[in-house]
Amino acid sequence: TMVLGQDANHLFTSDLKSIYKATLPTSSEKNIHFEKIYTAEDSNMLWGTCAIDPYKNLIVACLGGILVLKNNQVVYRYPISGTEGIQHLTIGTDNRLWVFARQLGIVVFTLHPEDPSRYMQLAFNFNDSLHGMSIRSVSTGKNGNFWIRTRSHGVAAFHFTGSSLKMVQHI
Repeated sequence: TMVLGQDANHLFTSDLKSIYKATLPTSSEKNIHFEKIYTAEDSNMLWGTCAIDPYKNLIVACLGGILVLKNNQVVYRYPISGTEGIQHLTIGTDNRLWVFARQLGIVVFTLHPEDPSRYMQLAFNFNDSLHGMSIRSVSTGKNGNFWIRTRSHGVAAFHFTGSSLKMVQHI
């Protein structure tokens, strides 16, 4: 079981096939009660990372790509190679979806809830900015920089401005 994420009121967790949601307990409650909200199709193993977009939809990485769930139902699928290994999803301060993956690198999508058939639209692909780094984990710093741990190239910090992503530190 993996903790996927949380919003102001809920905690999300998953195993390889299902996603569960619990309402965060009040200070007087002692237990958290999870309910199953989604079960993946046989071919879609869950990767253990998600983001909650500004429209309260749950965006989840799976073996076949990225799923957008609205009211616990899949409303959009973005296909990505099953071997890609999506490591992290986050909604940036610009309300765009940032996807960090092993080979794909960093890709950024605009979100379009008004058109579910085109919910995610590619805005930027920053694979060239990574110089062959294979992403393993990501954290966002206080100043908005993305800190990326790689397989064999250490840790690097990247800063996004306008339409460019620049490495600002490498250790």
